[in-house]
Amino acid sequence: MPPMKTDPNPRMPYQYAMPKEALPPARSSTPNPCRLSLAGGLVPGYSAPKGGITQLTKSLAIAYAAEKIRVNAIAPGWIATPPTTALRENPERDTAIVGRTRLSRWGEAAEVAGGVLYLSSPLASVVTGSVLVIDGGYLIM
Repeated sequence: MPPMKTDPNPRMPYQYAMPKEALPPARSSTPNPCRLSLAGGLVPGYSAPKGGITQLTKSLAIAYAAEKIRVNAIAPGWIATPPTTALRENPERDTAIVGRTRLSRWGEAAEVAGGVLYLSSPLASVVTGSVLVIDGGYLIM
């Protein structure tokens, strides 16, 4: 698969950095790139690129499977990070988000990191082309 030279979607330029140039020359270990993709969204201009990331992950998993390279994605939900501070401090928005999240709380960055650790570990050696949703049950509502 030739490396992508252009970015068809300026909202996701960092998502295209993985192809061939990013892979180590030695194949003794299995690289496992994880792409981040927010689960859900009702804004077409925001949601469409996220769907593109999901499909790109699947396409790259197919393309690199013969080389024993796994490609997966993480789809985090509402995570308590500095960029979400304003939402968490707004009682109306916080109540709406937490109320729709089945575990009734914001996720923590360490919980997303746990998913990345899993996908990067030998425990996930047969997992490729998957999107691991870490959202406290937000999408099931």
